[in-house]
Amino acid sequence: MLTLIGAPGTSWISRRDYLLLGLLYNTGARVSESNNVKVADIVLDGAACVHLHGKGRKHRAVPLWKSMSQEIRAWLRMNPQMGDDSALLPNRDGQVMTRNNVAQRVSLAATAASQTNTSLSGRHISPHCIRHASAMHLCNPELISA
Repeated sequence: MLTLIGAPGTSWISRRDYLLLGLLYNTGARVSESNNVKVADIVLDGAACVHLHGKGRKHRAVPLWKSMSQEIRAWLRMNPQMGDDSALLPNRDGQVMTRNNVAQRVSLAATAASQTNTSLSGRHISPHCIRHASAMHLCNPELISA
């Protein structure tokens, strides 16, 4: 997962994609849940968390890792025009990303990651695979330190 997430670049899209992949992994959110996160759904004071709105009108608050909280703070500083009702991870036009947008960004990250981690070569990695990786992390938190 760390290879897939990579390191944040300097461009706006690179920073957004880094935050997208990290948020998917940290929360185990479905694509529809992550796409619908608004700036107001992020709590960075005290116990940092994100409020996810899921299937069947279910709502849950998911704790954020310290590193993810720092990345979100940096993202919001980089985008001061974002209001509470703005999508946290917008497309280039400032609108909510589509499911296809997210799948494409994950695919591009997987292709880049396969250059340094050959075990990823030829594997289909979807946003749902990140959800499963997050679940496995919850079962064995020693796998990675956040």
